[in-house]
Amino acid sequence: MVKFINKIMKYIYLFILIFFISCVKNKEQKVEVPVKAQDTIEPSDEQKPNTIIEEANSFIKEINKAKVIELPIIENTNFDSFIEPEDFNDVNVKAFKILELYPDFYKDTHNYRAIALYRIKLSEVFYTAVITIKKGDNEMESQLINYDLKGNIIDSKVVAYDEIAEGMSKIESKIENNSITINNILWIDEKKVETKQFEIKTNGKIEFLDVGDKSVKKSSSYSEFKPQKVNNIQIDRFSINQAFQIDSFKVLSGNFEPVEVKTVAPDTEQDWGDRLLLLNGENEMVYKSQGVGDVYLYEPHFYKSDESNKVLIICQLAYEYPFGGDAFIFENGNIINIGILDIEGYSEDQDVEAYLANIVEINEKNSVLEFTFKSDSLVIEPGSKDRIIKNDNVKYIYENNRLVLKEKNNK
Repeated sequence: MVKFINKIMKYIYLFILIFFISCVKNKEQKVEVPVKAQDTIEPSDEQKPNTIIEEANSFIKEINKAKVIELPIIENTNFDSFIEPEDFNDVNVKAFKILELYPDFYKDTHNYRAIALYRIKLSEVFYTAVITIKKGDNEMESQLINYDLKGNIIDSKVVAYDEIAEGMSKIESKIENNSITINNILWIDEKKVETKQFEIKTNGKIEFLDVGDKSVKKSSSYSEFKPQKVNNIQIDRFSINQAFQIDSFKVLSGNFEPVEVKTVAPDTEQDWGDRLLLLNGENEMVYKSQGVGDVYLYEPHFYKSDESNKVLIICQLAYEYPFGGDAFIFENGNIINIGILDIEGYSEDQDVEAYLANIVEINEKNSVLEFTFKSDSLVIEPGSKDRIIKNDNVKYIYENNRLVLKEKNNK
């Protein structure tokens, strides 16, 4: 009987021991060690995905792929611009940060699509793209967007709009070096056009220009200046006559050399001879003018005004006699050729003091350039017609992208 009781007690002790061990284990499993906020470990900068750099690299890659359109531009993109499938080109929405301008871009009810893109070179300190957005089936618009060098949007403006639901409204624009002229067109009983002007600032901001604001200076006078000359510049097969530094750019005059007395690219049978080149800060060619043939003199003269960002360049032309000047506007890192000033001062002995570059006076009023001349008599179309006239307020006017001679009987 005693043995039986001892055996029962042994089993009871064993059961209690197992129960106790089980409770201790459960308690250990439930114990949580509190972690203080300062004890948490943040991932290092090296461990974080560098999305900012990735986005910037993506933008640079995409913007450099875009086709560059030369200024000035008449922007009137509309539904007639997109007829064939190849007219549509997918634009990288993320790289160009289009969602910042169109937050509802991906909503099913909107059916937006970025269908076209081109680039404009307005500045070395910001990028400019014109992107066309198709908004559903009946609307589209083009936005001019300025980006900083990292791909962040600085400012934007709608420069074209078209709709085919009612066909009553439209936007067209003229884009120039530092300005946008926007025409808002509305058809109800008759066509009505509201015109607004905007200035593209050197920092990429786009500001409304109140042409009625009397406090804005609208006239300026240009005077000749001598930019710093540059030496030791070499361009493959380009014979440099003169080279000048303006800001971070270089302006060169000269001509492409033939190969084995043959005209080869970039020259053609219709476009060869002395010309102007523009190089950027990396000495990359960003502009070349039309060649003027084999001339004795193609000499750049530079003019600037305190009231304007423009630099005017007149390349004096001459064989054994002077015959006018090839005129350019340099602004915000871009050059445009405005035409030939086909005029010279009259001098029987062809005195160099009567050369165009030495007698021209340049003024600008309300964005209109006026070229007048310090000479009692002038030669019109020198070297061809040689028409000698009295200087009775004779002038060249550059307005609306046209260079026109104004004589007394042609005001």
